[in-house]
Amino acid sequence: MRKLFLGTLFLALATMVLCVASNGYCKTDTATPKLIKKSDKGKLYALNGVKMLVLSGTFNEMGRQYGALLGSEISGLYETAIEKSFIKNGLFSQEELYGFAASIFKTLPMRQKELIRGISSASGLKQEKVILAANIVTVQILARKKFGGNTNACTSLAVWGKYTDDEKTLTARNYDFPHIFREMAKEYAVIIVFKPSDGSNAVAGIGFAGTISFIDALNDKGIYIEANNAADSAGLVMFNARTEATTQVVNILFDATDSEEFNSLMNSTRFSYSAILMAADSSTARYYEIASWDIHKRDSAGVPIIAAGNQFNDPAWGILSLPSPAAWYSSLRESNLINLAKNRHAAVDAKHMMSILDAPFYNEDGTVGKGVSVLKKNPKDDEVTVWQVVTHPASLEMWVRFPMLSDWIFIDLKKWFH
Repeated sequence: MRKLFLGTLFLALATMVLCVASNGYCKTDTATPKLIKKSDKGKLYALNGVKMLVLSGTFNEMGRQYGALLGSEISGLYETAIEKSFIKNGLFSQEELYGFAASIFKTLPMRQKELIRGISSASGLKQEKVILAANIVTVQILARKKFGGNTNACTSLAVWGKYTDDEKTLTARNYDFPHIFREMAKEYAVIIVFKPSDGSNAVAGIGFAGTISFIDALNDKGIYIEANNAADSAGLVMFNARTEATTQVVNILFDATDSEEFNSLMNSTRFSYSAILMAADSSTARYYEIASWDIHKRDSAGVPIIAAGNQFNDPAWGILSLPSPAAWYSSLRESNLINLAKNRHAAVDAKHMMSILDAPFYNEDGTVGKGVSVLKKNPKDDEVTVWQVVTHPASLEMWVRFPMLSDWIFIDLKKWFH
């Protein structure tokens, strides 16, 4: 008991010291983890109202831990995001969605199959429900393909070199999606750490209860990724005979030890739908513009700053990039981010990246502003900022904020990975 108390005390003290000493800023009251429950090697914590799941072992063991610790939340998410939103409203039949789940499962690599099997076994949920809960973003994209609506959201930025106080890379990103996803985040948002025992890299990411593939993730080798939709440039085409795009990328994070390996694995992959993917390491960042038929890597052309919205910008595509308001004001959001980062006399640090994400995209009168974040919903637009992420890949540090749910939460992933 004494050892447990001393270990807990050390963890809390170490977290508070890191909050003060870390690049940037965080609040000590958001950083101290509280253990909620355990299952085998898996542990569920609370960080200022947000759940954090830390899983260790084989992928089947991690799935069982996941299902035991968050089974009721996964069931609740399914009822809210699938049953009530799509089936009871008549937008999809249960047979349609179960068929979609079956097609997803067939394309999953063994890692994700084992996670799904483990979650289903430990939670008692039907495998189809677990698959759909794990892929609610894909289901939403499928609904937009079937019924129409905006397919473009999300913005991101990376700076390094002369723009940062230590010359290391800093990233900032908004995950923008329909307002229902922000509502779901209040109850079902979760930060997940996978620590495989098979030699794969450890990977941490952000999602909802049931998530096994991420659109925001950092591995223990210091490679960070975030994904934006690119349907405006490459069409909303979804292949059901290919592994889902984010699953492909997360498997690359499990495998890649540096940016060169990451690049090789990206170039060896055919993706199931179009996306724009930032990949950042300690010294630089680039974007992969992904179409279902090809992939282009866009670097910053020697300038240590780069940003993206939802249109391809590599001229080699020969695809016309339209000015705002096309693609949900994509070009305007990109230039807003660049301007906010450049218009600073001192070097950028993590705190400044957070302040960039404070700047609103909509002014009080509903006109577009000089920022990119939709922290306050515009009555004329369903897109809102669901979560925000700032990372410092060199030190494996991440800051996460869920608007209307939490302030910035600091996560020292060195501690959690090891």
